[in-house]
Amino acid sequence: MRIQKIHIENFGKLHDFDMELQDGLNTVRADNGWGKSTLAAFIKAMFYGLDYTTKRSLKENERKRYMPWQGGLFGGSLEFRTGKKAYRVERSFGAKDKEDTFALYDLSTGLESGDYPKCLGEELFHLDKAAFERSGFFAQHDVAAGINDSLNAALTHVEEDAADMQNYERAAASLENRMKYYRKLGNRGQIGKLEEELRGIRETLQDCRNQEKAARDWKERIASGEQKEQELLADIRTLEAQIKNAQEYGEKSAKKAQHDLLKGQALEKEEQLRQAAAALGEYTSAPAGEKELDRCREMIYQTDTLRVQEEAAKAEVRQAEEHMKMLEAEIEEQPGLHMGICILAGFLAAAGALAVFLRWFVPGVLLLTAGALAAFLEIRRRHQVQAQVKVLEEELASASQELQDAEDIYDTFLEKRERLESRICRFLHVPGGTDAQKLESCWKLERQRSQEYGMRKQAYEASRREAQRSREAWLQFRQGFSEEELTAFLNLQEPEEEVSEAQWKLERKRKLREELLKEQRDLHNQMKALEEKAEQIPELEEEEERTAGELEAAVKEHGLLEKTLKYLKAAREQFSVRYLKELQQGLLYYLKLLEPDYGQEPSMDVKLKLKIREAGASRDLDYFSAGWQDLFQIAERLSVVDALYKNEQPVLILDDPFVNLDTAKYKRAMELLEALSEKRQMIYFTCRT
Repeated sequence: MRIQKIHIENFGKLHDFDMELQDGLNTVRADNGWGKSTLAAFIKAMFYGLDYTTKRSLKENERKRYMPWQGGLFGGSLEFRTGKKAYRVERSFGAKDKEDTFALYDLSTGLESGDYPKCLGEELFHLDKAAFERSGFFAQHDVAAGINDSLNAALTHVEEDAADMQNYERAAASLENRMKYYRKLGNRGQIGKLEEELRGIRETLQDCRNQEKAARDWKERIASGEQKEQELLADIRTLEAQIKNAQEYGEKSAKKAQHDLLKGQALEKEEQLRQAAAALGEYTSAPAGEKELDRCREMIYQTDTLRVQEEAAKAEVRQAEEHMKMLEAEIEEQPGLHMGICILAGFLAAAGALAVFLRWFVPGVLLLTAGALAAFLEIRRRHQVQAQVKVLEEELASASQELQDAEDIYDTFLEKRERLESRICRFLHVPGGTDAQKLESCWKLERQRSQEYGMRKQAYEASRREAQRSREAWLQFRQGFSEEELTAFLNLQEPEEEVSEAQWKLERKRKLREELLKEQRDLHNQMKALEEKAEQIPELEEEEERTAGELEAAVKEHGLLEKTLKYLKAAREQFSVRYLKELQQGLLYYLKLLEPDYGQEPSMDVKLKLKIREAGASRDLDYFSAGWQDLFQIAERLSVVDALYKNEQPVLILDDPFVNLDTAKYKRAMELLEALSEKRQMIYFTCRT
């Protein structure tokens, strides 16, 4: 088989990656972190897919570990040749396996091929994924071979029986699980459970038999207690008859005491009622109530407000009167017509006219102009005075109206105040015209009188109700008895004899009887429990027999399972011996090539576990250094590959398995790879130069 070409769309850190491979050894050298292990894992995933798991660890969850770093399609393609045909396998992966896709194409036709199913690696290599990882896939730091049923079947070349060989582990696991069902560490299996159950049944059965014997003893004690209880009951009835008369005296005495108490309370409450009525009768008329007093107080407050408003209105009247007087004085002070100026103007006009007449035109015109100017100035002054007088007259009319309005407001406030004061005086029964301070004092006295009247009225009503209740209680008590009964307990005489001794004896007998009855109840309950235990004996005997039979059958079946597993393991080991000799020879062959000077001969068992004889004893690989461990395991792994494939050789994928080898061993390992690459294709990933 040969891999020809690889294309990675997205896989881990690798993106849009292409690689062509040649026959023989293909060495991929790159620094740590380049993605060599990712590329090796991609090749394996193209043949076997990616397992789905819910584990969070990236080491255990390859699907999660190789999810593309940069996003995009998760997967790629791989072209390979096997036999005479060439194919291209394409896979894409999702978050879950149900999202994965698979396609196989025949490169000669370009059509999709059905030659191999989705489990491509198992068909090509005749190995499951776990066996492939322990044979042709050399993972870094993990080159141990190991064995499973798939690898075992391939090594013995009985692929036709591979299904039966692969069922071995399931059969062995099933037998071991079944044996664990019967026996577990700490005696926790079914056999231990049955043994514990049988011990419990036998202990319970023995306890029930002991309880059955104890129940007979309890019956005798119960019979003796019943006889004592009858004797105590007879004594109690005798004592009850003796103190019956004393109980009747006590009842009548209590009734008389209650009658006297109710009568005294009724008389006391009637006396309190008379006193409350006398106190209330001191008032010839009922004072005003709280609401009327509150309204009166509100009216007093209103009069105060009106008085303030009245004074303010009165001040406005005075102010308006003064304003009118001032305006009238200003009007009277305005000047009249100036006679001197008028005479001067007339004289100048006459003189001017005479001059003109005498043909003295210039002096005449000047005199006429001066006379006209004097007349004009006088007329203008007169008009100004008249205008000012008119303004003052308008202001006087306005002031007169304001005075009238102020007088109306004043009269309104005065009328309201006088009307309210009249109502207050009538309410408080004081003469009209009483001043505000006196009205306030009278209101306070009236309020105090009203409060005292209310308190006395409340006291009277409370006394009346209490007196009525007390009298009704007394009369109701008397109505419960006939005249003879009333006479009997009202004239009751105290008996001469004391009954305290009889009462003490009665209480003592009753207490003894209660204790005895309680003891009897406890005995009955205990006997009932004992009898219930005894009733379980037949059922427990049957259960004991059944459990003993189940235990015997379980022990027998466990023995058969143990023998079957022993024979199955022996048969598998005999079957595996077929390939052991060939593997042992291959191991020695490759070990000599890798380390010619090594003189010891490692031994290998059927599980491919190596032991190295050193210092006179066979030792596990863990006793050796990492380099020697890798050396032994690489030799073993190569011998396994040789044993698996006799004809067509598979591709070997080596993810830097020589990382722990020193320089000399690494050189010989590379020489070995060169020699092996002549027969098969190999892909070797390393960071060494």
